[in-house]
Amino acid sequence: MINKLYHSKCILNFRGGWGLWSTKRGVVFPCLEKLVINKCPNLVEVSIEALPSLSHLEIKECLHDVLTSLIRAASSVTELILGCISGLTDDVFMRGFGDHLRELEKVIISSCDGIRCLWVSEAKASVVLESLRELEVRNCDNLISLGERVEEDDDDDDDKSGSNHFASLIELEIGSCKSIERCSCPNNIERLSIWGCDSIRDVSFSSGGGQTLKSIYIDGCNKVMKKELGGGYEGGDKTQMFINNNNNNNTGMPSLEYLYITRFPHLKIIVELNCFLHITNLIINDCESLESIPDVQLPKLIFLTHLVIYNCPSLGVSFPGGLWPPKLQNLIIGKLKKPISEWGPQEFPPSLVELTLYGGGSSGNEDDASIIISDDHLYCLLPSSLTSLHIEDLKEMETISKGLQHLTSLKHLEIQDCPKIKHILFPSSLTSLRIQDLKELETISKGLQHLTSLQHLEIQDCPKMKDLPKMQLSSLLSLRIIGCPKLKKRHIKTQRLWCRYSAETAAVGDLIFMVYGRTPSKGVEYLVEVSAADGEAIAITRAAASKRTADAKTLNGYILDVVLLKVKGIIWSVSFSENE
Repeated sequence: MINKLYHSKCILNFRGGWGLWSTKRGVVFPCLEKLVINKCPNLVEVSIEALPSLSHLEIKECLHDVLTSLIRAASSVTELILGCISGLTDDVFMRGFGDHLRELEKVIISSCDGIRCLWVSEAKASVVLESLRELEVRNCDNLISLGERVEEDDDDDDDKSGSNHFASLIELEIGSCKSIERCSCPNNIERLSIWGCDSIRDVSFSSGGGQTLKSIYIDGCNKVMKKELGGGYEGGDKTQMFINNNNNNNTGMPSLEYLYITRFPHLKIIVELNCFLHITNLIINDCESLESIPDVQLPKLIFLTHLVIYNCPSLGVSFPGGLWPPKLQNLIIGKLKKPISEWGPQEFPPSLVELTLYGGGSSGNEDDASIIISDDHLYCLLPSSLTSLHIEDLKEMETISKGLQHLTSLKHLEIQDCPKIKHILFPSSLTSLRIQDLKELETISKGLQHLTSLQHLEIQDCPKMKDLPKMQLSSLLSLRIIGCPKLKKRHIKTQRLWCRYSAETAAVGDLIFMVYGRTPSKGVEYLVEVSAADGEAIAITRAAASKRTADAKTLNGYILDVVLLKVKGIIWSVSFSENE
């Protein structure tokens, strides 16, 4: 069967009980570009003379011998993906491959627990992998380091904290490698990502390294011991960060554009931000020990457009200067030690169009977490340039009216987990509105009456919500209601559809109702279609894979979860809670 593919098959994907794959002498696969071998643990011999066009090779859950045989036959491979390779151990790239890997540009290795290091000599490996641009290593539980740094011709200790090799490598990712303790980064990489590495203590460059770094992503590296970001210890290098680049020029990382730090428990101080001259995205999440950042330096980050400072319960900053990066477009901030109510006046730039505000306070203490913020305070805080606003966890706020009326450009509004809010007046410019977990809110009828451009409305988990407006919502395209047991059954009329918040749904024109739910007694899932053409419903019980016909009244007694409405290719949705 394989013989038929010699001259025509461009992609070959096989798995299963193969034990031998061989070809006649002189026979090749001239057109084969991609080869995937998956779950062939019995494949012990591969005898292929040549795969001259193969560029993508993927091998998973196979023996190491399969990899060796195929690499020798396919020196043109540019992308190599390995997973769960039995027998694959240290010095992966130097085991008899010789010059067969010189075209390799991308390598992904996952779940190969026999590997403790990828190479013994970094210098030699960089010669073999001279074209390597991307390297990803994931879920290799016994990996301790990428490799030993054997510098035969260089005895300078200062250069042994990093690497001058792998000049073409621009992206390095190490994820969920539980035993890795150190990462020596090639000097020329542009993107560095390290996540879920519980044992890693040191990330380093050689002298002068890190100058080309554009992106750093650090997540969940609990043993990285540096306590300062953007500055070293007293008397130390001002640009040291938590990544040691052994740089004595105080030039920092001038190319850095994206810095993402999350679950970094030992970070206490961000000493300096000025060293990140060209940064556009700065995200700091879940840093429980962070106490201080130089907020006065924020206006100097002239390229910063996206800023996140979230869930840092020890951070006591209240942005007293009220000044922000001049080109800031998106700000997500909150769950800090000092609540929003303690912030002074803020001067957000006119470029700010997306804002997310979270309440919460320090140390998880409920008394501290209660934010008393007035409607007037909200009015003064929010810039009129906003087009999107998300407010969450303002526990003590009871009304929002004046606070939003000056937002004449606001299109998207979400208000969530504000349990004491009883009254909301929305700006008339809204096209999308979502409210959730407003436990005291009983009605938004007055608030919706003037929303003539509203296209999407979602109301979720508002147990006291009683009604919606007795009026046309002519612009409405989608409607979703969940967990509002007191909401009255009422027709909502629009230009394109009308429906009722009950089991007795109806269809008009070319409207089709698709109802997903389950029976209240047996919990059987079903699908119901209600077509206006024939006026009948078709219920499909998934468990039994059977069909029956009925009119819409037979839907009484079912618990409806979601209704998808399809009108001329447009999907609508209406949702119901079990108690409705």
